[in-house]
Amino acid sequence: MTQPGNTSRAAIAPEAQPLHFGQRLTGSSHIFTSVLFAVFVTVLLIAIIVGTNVYRVLYMEGQRTSAQRLDTALLANIVKSNDAEGAFAQTEGPQGPVLLMLEFADAGDFETRIYQYDGNIVQEYARGGSELNPERASVIGRSDVFDFHLDGDLLTISTDEGEVNVALRSDTKREF
Repeated sequence: MTQPGNTSRAAIAPEAQPLHFGQRLTGSSHIFTSVLFAVFVTVLLIAIIVGTNVYRVLYMEGQRTSAQRLDTALLANIVKSNDAEGAFAQTEGPQGPVLLMLEFADAGDFETRIYQYDGNIVQEYARGGSELNPERASVIGRSDVFDFHLDGDLLTISTDEGEVNVALRSDTKREF
């Protein structure tokens, strides 16, 4: 018999006995521990696989966006570097419009040409008035669409990746 205030383990739960170090678990406890461990490992593996796939998708989207910004920024920089009075003109090329940026020098007239050819936007530098030669052109980026229009001093260039607007500093009053 126990006295009030003095409780023994046997009085609280006579069937529950503490485990001692080195004492083996019974068969059902061992199975439960193994199943719990397998569940934790499975959840961890699933989390790693899902995390890896999410990272891969985000990385690829970042690469695509970065390439898009590079292509449109390159187009804008080419136009800005050739911005001068009367420097811009348009002609037709083999697969659509050609943006001409004219340079007038003592050695002669030269053109920087930007146009779409075989699924790429290309840049070609040549003597003024010479034929287009896509084999000599440098690829700027991949695009099946290339169009542009000049509205006042704002040149808008459209590609598969979107539009880029370039505010021209030269006094360009014509539209094409």
